[in-house]
Amino acid sequence: MSLLSKVSPVATVAASAFAFLITMTSLVAAQEQGPYARLYGGPSSVQGMTFSDTMTADLDLDGGTGFTFGGALGYSFGSWFRTEINLGYSEASLNGTFQENVQAFVPCG
Repeated sequence: MSLLSKVSPVATVAASAFAFLITMTSLVAAQEQGPYARLYGGPSSVQGMTFSDTMTADLDLDGGTGFTFGGALGYSFGSWFRTEINLGYSEASLNGTFQENVQAFVPCG
């Protein structure tokens, strides 16, 4: 059972709102010149993907949901340029199937 399935939808929305507020605070602070710190977190998701080729293989992936969090330290040189070191972690589920399409080769002649 994933961590996100144990969390209620209300808690997920509250965490997303909190992450949004932290991000907006860091954006406002980054407009000024000088050092800054930034924290973020919230839900994450992986999109599903399907690949099919009759000569090689079929791949079908189902994406899931998870979470992400991290932070950054940086220096703003004004409203148009800044540099930072960012460290983050993200986790989400990904399930799928892979089928190799093997075709017989029949030589002619």
